[in-house]
Amino acid sequence: MKTFIIFLCAVLLSIFAHSQGCIIVRNVSGLGQYNLTSNSFSTSAWQLSINNRYFKAYRDYIGKVDQHTPPPNQNVINSFSTDFEVTRLLTKGWSLELGFPISANSRTTDLEHGGLNTPRHTTRAFGMGDLHFTAYKWLFKPSDRGNIQLGLGIKFPTGDFKKQDYF
Repeated sequence: MKTFIIFLCAVLLSIFAHSQGCIIVRNVSGLGQYNLTSNSFSTSAWQLSINNRYFKAYRDYIGKVDQHTPPPNQNVINSFSTDFEVTRLLTKGWSLELGFPISANSRTTDLEHGGLNTPRHTTRAFGMGDLHFTAYKWLFKPSDRGNIQLGLGIKFPTGDFKKQDYF
């Protein structure tokens, strides 16, 4: 039964999966409370997770074709983000999590601001992202064969969506 549910989830996710043309840089949660140790079913435990991600993009694609842009004319995106998450583990596989990301991003380019072989321009942004609160539930008891966790949460718009930089 567990194998069937995992297979069904994979099929449903693949049906609804869509890609995006532009690079999206989203921080990905670390392991934190997702490990299947006995702590995941503890009666009273707190966990602190600090997860880092660094991302660099410099290649241009049209569809699946790499444009082989020469290094002097490449658009370079650097993103460094850290997530801080505090999790309260409850009974029977339930948990509550409060988290917030901090990001430092930059983009350097010449193509959008003057054309090929013109001076490069760099824009930067640093700050806190959107605070999020999530409730999670493990569907099965911990085992070596795997498990599925469902979560439902809310994001609070604490990040500055009007963040700007000048060059």
